[in-house]
Amino acid sequence: MKKNLFFGLCAASMLLMTSCDKEAFGGRFGEQETNVTLSVTIPELQTRAYGTGVNAKNLQYAVYSLDAQGALNEEIKKVDNVVMTGTTPTASIALKLVPGSRYSIVLWADAYGKDNNDSPFTVAMSTTANTMTVNASKVKTNDDMTDAFFGSFEITADPNETSGYVITEYGKTENVGDILKLKRPFAQLNIATTNEDLELAENSDFAITHTSVKIENVKNVLELRKGTVSGTAVETQYAINEIPNDWNRSEYTTHTLLAMNYILMPFDKETVNVTFGYSDGNTIKYKEYANVPLRRNWRTNIYGELFTNPVGITVQIAPNFADQTLEDEEDNADPLPDADADNNDMYDVIGNN
Repeated sequence: MKKNLFFGLCAASMLLMTSCDKEAFGGRFGEQETNVTLSVTIPELQTRAYGTGVNAKNLQYAVYSLDAQGALNEEIKKVDNVVMTGTTPTASIALKLVPGSRYSIVLWADAYGKDNNDSPFTVAMSTTANTMTVNASKVKTNDDMTDAFFGSFEITADPNETSGYVITEYGKTENVGDILKLKRPFAQLNIATTNEDLELAENSDFAITHTSVKIENVKNVLELRKGTVSGTAVETQYAINEIPNDWNRSEYTTHTLLAMNYILMPFDKETVNVTFGYSDGNTIKYKEYANVPLRRNWRTNIYGELFTNPVGITVQIAPNFADQTLEDEEDNADPLPDADADNNDMYDVIGNN
């Protein structure tokens, strides 16, 4: 009887050992794990009245083990909300990795956090789907709270490396070290008119206080691991909203910014038709712009004498998202990996609108 009890306790102990923390062993029990502390951050941007990314302080992420084919195998760790801190929002992630194993880490940061009813973003993270879906009905024009960032990285626990591991962005080979830099999945669309043009509009008893934007062919689902965009392309109306009176007047010394929107975009440039709505608070009027180029992590400016000279409207698209202005084209922001700052297709002019 004592012998049977002894073997029974041994069996129970073995079961407990094999059910140890998945975070520590990733499904490969008995090997010496590597302790890793990663830093997650958004791009370092200058202080601006918009486009700073400083609102995106709520981080969600999931870590998965990968099988031999590179597919998601098992969820190792999942955290629904980490509050990023600092002037440039930053967070730390602690992991334990098994030597020789590969992992995927998928991250999303926004201003709202998970399960916030006001959020236009729905994030799902699992071994079967890692997606972010935009509810455009909750997105207002001129709302910097809808700025957000994502990232997808693969980690190989390699004892031959000094650090004990190698980290690459999904689909790439360069080791990024232990700093995971997130990027926007959005194009930013800005609409501005000259100060003189706005003054003429105001002198004609139509002081513009609210604006809206409607765009054709916008998809609403981002695949967080691969970075691809899907969903049905539909005409998307971003709700009318007041023009903030504290917007970056110093940036636009010769122009006044009237509308700003973040639009989910794929890696490649797409052209869309834009309807710009502007109102004095009572009556709303519209202007249409055809074939406006938009691209992820690029900033598109529609500017000129919008109300008095519709022929000379200019559309400018540039990869320098973080610090691009109408007056200053110098910028140190990260372009897309395949972006060419000298590409002749960077600038387009729209006329006869």
